[in-house]
Amino acid sequence: MTIDEARQLRAIFYRIEATAQNAAPDARRSPSHFTVLSPIIQEKNFMSYIKILCEDCEKVHQILRSEMEYEPVDSEVREMGEEITYKGSFGIECDCGKAIKINHYFWEYPQGIENHKATEVSGGTPVENTL
Repeated sequence: MTIDEARQLRAIFYRIEATAQNAAPDARRSPSHFTVLSPIIQEKNFMSYIKILCEDCEKVHQILRSEMEYEPVDSEVREMGEEITYKGSFGIECDCGKAIKINHYFWEYPQGIENHKATEVSGGTPVENTL
């Protein structure tokens, strides 16, 4: 599933949820309201990784989740509290000179639970992904 498909599904789900609760479908908080990344999520996924095959030379690179810097990029108040979208980015240059970039998104909801994730890669192809 691509990140765009995931966003479309989430938007549909939120509209259904908002309609059921008679709430505004776009009740979002500003970035100043984000909470700190949950320690439960940090511990659970510290050693997860992605292996990427360079699209030019076919060398395999492994990136650990702990090497990625995550930041909250979106937040929404829902029935069981705040849902927070995090984005982690990492870029490397292959020995052949090809730039490889990874964007990993995950959604924490309810607090302490990773309920969805998506990964985008440019410059290579994921061959194994446990992020």
